[in-house]
Amino acid sequence: MNNDEMPAILPVDQQPGDIGGKTDDAGQFALTDVPPGNYYLLLWAPYTWRPAQVGLDDPQPRLLKLAADQRLALGVVYVSWP
Repeated sequence: MNNDEMPAILPVDQQPGDIGGKTDDAGQFALTDVPPGNYYLLLWAPYTWRPAQVGLDDPQPRLLKLAADQRLALGVVYVSWP
């Protein structure tokens, strides 16, 4: 998602402009050719999409600010679990 604010309702299916990917067996992933902009990383957890959060103890959605030609290593990505 390329927005400054999280949407109130997250779409179930991929929407035009969304950038999708899958993890490997180790849970790692890479996305290529992502246009510069602000993004929220959404992860599929059983039954629903969950936003990546700032940290283990900070549930705010993690905003990714991507500049042109930038590689952004995310490290550990935290997501809340019901």
